[in-house]
Amino acid sequence: MITIQQMRAARGLLDWSQADLARHAGLSVTAMNNIDRGLSTPRTATASHIQKVFENHGVEFIEGNGVRFRHDVFKIETYQGPKGFETYLRDILDIQIAKGVESLHQSYEEPNFLAKHRKPLMEFYQTLEKHKLKERTLILEGVTERFGPPWTSDFRWCPRELSGRVGYSLYGDRYYIFLKDRIVAIENADLADAYRKQFEAAWKTARKPQLSESLYERELKKAAAKGR
Repeated sequence: MITIQQMRAARGLLDWSQADLARHAGLSVTAMNNIDRGLSTPRTATASHIQKVFENHGVEFIEGNGVRFRHDVFKIETYQGPKGFETYLRDILDIQIAKGVESLHQSYEEPNFLAKHRKPLMEFYQTLEKHKLKERTLILEGVTERFGPPWTSDFRWCPRELSGRVGYSLYGDRYYIFLKDRIVAIENADLADAYRKQFEAAWKTARKPQLSESLYERELKKAAAKGR
């Protein structure tokens, strides 16, 4: 059975308050507070249930009152609509700024994304440029329209027969899948690493396209012209 010290440490790992743990475990805040402070001893079944809640969120309990995150944890979230897409863009920026990593993408319907999300994409690339961040994107062979400027974004043409019909993004330990009506975000280091290797293999065989001026560059010119 886990100890009170391990419960506190596990809450700290997940950045949970007593109320957060109470909600996830289906207990009252008062009961959780009494357990956490050592004022009451949980029944074996209750302690086992609390331990299971932590384990379901990726915490592993080890000897010596220790706790740590399991590497095989899957954290899955779903985003829908324009707000969901904006959340996805903010998440990319947060991870890239914090870790200094590049983001990797495979876009199946690049022109559709450009038409639907022009304003948030403009803000996204302004932030990429400000922080000198980079991205690489595989786009369908023959597609020339894209938003990212050459100083932040590198593109390669992927043959249609080798390109999946579902777009995705990779950065840090996150893997985002673009479905027709939603975006599914999966956080798992091993999964992200596997798809990163797949992306790199495709990148090596993809062709560098001859691209026209990016939409970002055009938007900058429009803004400059209005400001004259």
